[in-house]
Amino acid sequence: MTEPQLFHFYRPVISRDHKIIAIVSLFLGALSGRSLLDKFGSVGTLGVGTGVRLIITLWWLFVPAIKTLEN
Repeated sequence: MTEPQLFHFYRPVISRDHKIIAIVSLFLGALSGRSLLDKFGSVGTLGVGTGVRLIITLWWLFVPAIKTLEN
C-alpha cells in the first residue's frame, strides 16, 4: 500500500522490483535450504552454505574498481 506505482507492471520501478526480487529469493532460499536439509542433513547443509559464501567472497575479488574523476 505504500508503493504508489505498484501495479504499473510494464514500467520498471526499482523499489518495487527490488522488493519482488527479495521475496522470491527468500522463498527460493527457504525451499532449497529445506530440500538440502532433507537430502544431506544439517552438517551437509552447513557445508553447502559455507561453500556458497566462499564463492561469493571470491567473487568480490573480481568486482572492478570505481573510476573517479581524478583518474
